[in-house]
Amino acid sequence: MISSLRLLNFKAFENQLVEFKSLTLLSGYNNTGKSSVLQALSLLHQSYQQGLLQSTGLLLNGNLVNIGRAWDALYENAKEDYIGFELSFTNETKGI
Repeated sequence: MISSLRLLNFKAFENQLVEFKSLTLLSGYNNTGKSSVLQALSLLHQSYQQGLLQSTGLLLNGNLVNIGRAWDALYENAKEDYIGFELSFTNETKGI
């Protein structure tokens, strides 16, 4: 299970850590980044599915999400021209 996602220079986020639990709800005002969190997860998923993460990078436009150009994904006030993601996982084994 994904336990956290760090967004670096992605859309509305310069450096944001999002932690996930068994049930996580994203709520907030309009234009606060809820959809950007979901887009980041979808972007990583579609890039991984195509085998691009380790060799080429991100598939910005695919079946799950269409970001547009790299410039469209970059945080507006970014000090450097890079987008980064950090995923943390937890192995939870629960008996039934």
